[in-house]
Amino acid sequence: MNNRKLKDLLYEQVARMGKALASPKRLELLELLAQSEKSVEMLTAELAIDVKLASAHLKALRDARLVQSRREGKYIFYRLSGSDVAQLGVCLRTVAEEHLVEMRLALQQLVAEPDTLIQTSRADLLQQARSGQVVHKQSLTPPTCRLPARCRWLSWSNASASCRRMRTSWLIAADRFA
Repeated sequence: MNNRKLKDLLYEQVARMGKALASPKRLELLELLAQSEKSVEMLTAELAIDVKLASAHLKALRDARLVQSRREGKYIFYRLSGSDVAQLGVCLRTVAEEHLVEMRLALQQLVAEPDTLIQTSRADLLQQARSGQVVHKQSLTPPTCRLPARCRWLSWSNASASCRRMRTSWLIAADRFA
């Protein structure tokens, strides 16, 4: 195989991953699965979509090997295929925050609504994640921080912060897989 064909093959495989990430619903599915393993029914309830559509999105993620599934009776449960998938989600959000003005404006709008934010300690938040509870409004860092600061926060023992759910699951996953 010549060098050009090999490069084409390699980039085709990377593009496969990009295609799987090119849907807002799939990104949200990955965020939910970063919190914990979930059944298709749990995911459809969280996303407010029907089972058929959720299954199609999950199939695309599974084909890209971003998620894995297991059957338990009549239910199918999905989980991220590894910690690198959670880290990919964090990195993707960080790049979007850095380069998309629309993303920064949306995050500023979320933070501008302090009545929808609650404060929680790292220990409480991680306990909720470990017990499989869905985290609704807790988060770990304000949106002005960059990825390295957010990841360092996970190892601090006395820290707490206020923010929205959008960041929570990726950071919980980063801590859980670390």
